[in-house]
Amino acid sequence: SRIDQNTAGASLLGEEDYRARPELNYAPISYRRVGALRLSAAYERRGARSLLGVTPYARWNTMALLPDWMLAFDPVRYESWNASMGLLARYRLELAPWRARLVAGADVDHSPGGRREWAIVPARDGRVWTSYDDGPRLYDYRVTFHGVSPYLQVEASPLERVRLLLAARYDRLGYDYDTRLEPVATGRHRRPADARVRHARLSPKLGAAIDAGPALQLWTAYQQGFRVPSEGQLFRQGQAENTVGLRPIRAENVEAGARGQLGPLGYEVVAYRLEKRDDIVTLRNPDGTREVANAGRTLHRGVEVGLGVRPAGGLALEASWSVARHSYEEWRPRPELDLAGREIEEAPREIGSVRLTWSPAALTGASASLEWARVGPFWLDAENTHRYGGHDLLHLRAEAPVGRGFTA
Repeated sequence: SRIDQNTAGASLLGEEDYRARPELNYAPISYRRVGALRLSAAYERRGARSLLGVTPYARWNTMALLPDWMLAFDPVRYESWNASMGLLARYRLELAPWRARLVAGADVDHSPGGRREWAIVPARDGRVWTSYDDGPRLYDYRVTFHGVSPYLQVEASPLERVRLLLAARYDRLGYDYDTRLEPVATGRHRRPADARVRHARLSPKLGAAIDAGPALQLWTAYQQGFRVPSEGQLFRQGQAENTVGLRPIRAENVEAGARGQLGPLGYEVVAYRLEKRDDIVTLRNPDGTREVANAGRTLHRGVEVGLGVRPAGGLALEASWSVARHSYEEWRPRPELDLAGREIEEAPREIGSVRLTWSPAALTGASASLEWARVGPFWLDAENTHRYGGHDLLHLRAEAPVGRGFTA
């Protein structure tokens, strides 16, 4: 795939231009040029009770970017590239006792790449950025990601209507970073010295499901998650004191749910509590620049409900709703700023939709639907001083066949 575009996703228009020339681009010098290639092959071998799957793959990515959203406070342009080779291997074995299933596998990835970044000096005519000149090189480095992640999963039914799951995954991941420029320890564009970053963790998963019949199926699960920082978060330091020392995100999630079918009514209810430690978040500084940091601890809990009913006459009524709260539990990004107890920005408490669909039996392939979609209020900043009130959308859709092979 290939992308070549003049971006302006964050170029806010003044009201007069919005009404008179809504297609106006205040940042025509910005661009995004992306090239991507994916190659993979899959081999499978089936036995009487086993399945072996092996998927080798290769990836190639390039991107050149001049971000319009940084022109006013930290204008830069950069190039990044990455080549990957990897392997996904998986073996499944069915065992007769307790209808058990054993799954073992490993994911392997080796991805060398790099980044070059320049400061630019843009010129402006009124509100429009018209041209730019290159300034000094800010970053020029090579970095290789490598990871090996074996895993093992066992499922069994010691009782007829009970299914148990026990699984574990071990991740050993790391980066080898080599800069072509001298390290810089001060200023807005600091550069770390050559470094080797290594992280390893064992993550378990436990689950249980009870099938009480078509009207009620219960399940619960406990699992841990693990994610290392990205290349850009680690080595594109900005003015942060130490990004190479960023800690991986550790997540712990507990969830329980019920689903079933009561006559024409189908339902599913899920409740969860997710706690992240060392969550990696982006902090906006008073001068407009941004830097990444470990947030200490964040908490995410909520309930999700899905309902569907199909009365007579080709009608279907479906609803899905999520009510949640996402908050900082421990985070002091600066000595004078403590965000503990604040809600996470841009995280609505409620998201949902209700849709009524009619599919007349007399006209095969035709349908009409009315949908109400709701996004609730949320805070626009981590300090919880500016709030967006949410919005509602109504969608009306209809389609019908009008001839052989054609639908309107």
